[in-house]
Amino acid sequence: MTESEILILQVELLGLGWSILQTWLGATFAIVLAAHFAARALNIYLVVGMLLMYLIFAAAFLAQEISIIVRLELLADDLMALENSNYSISASGLEFVNRIRNGMLPILYKASMFVGTIGASIYVVYIFRKSNIQSAE
Repeated sequence: MTESEILILQVELLGLGWSILQTWLGATFAIVLAAHFAARALNIYLVVGMLLMYLIFAAAFLAQEISIIVRLELLADDLMALENSNYSISASGLEFVNRIRNGMLPILYKASMFVGTIGASIYVVYIFRKSNIQSAE
């Protein structure tokens, strides 16, 4: 595999990660809006079903994001193997390897996705309980 092929794969993986993040944000926004505006009209079974589907969806997306990080690390290993075989790596290739090896961004990014999922779920339950307590009074 050549350096250009590795860097093209890197760009495609980063694009896939960005698409996953946008979809996750959209789903999170949708579930929060559904809870905020329709909590009184929803029964407990619908809310539990909605939350379970959202949590499964978010877990699958988080697993996919972790897989992307692993693939990026493997691509960085491939680039270093090219350099060890007396192939001169470009500055962008070295920058990619340095960012993957030394960057905290992927870890913070995944942690924020996890915390955001838990936060959205807690908010949905809180709004649902609050609206049902108010409607019972």
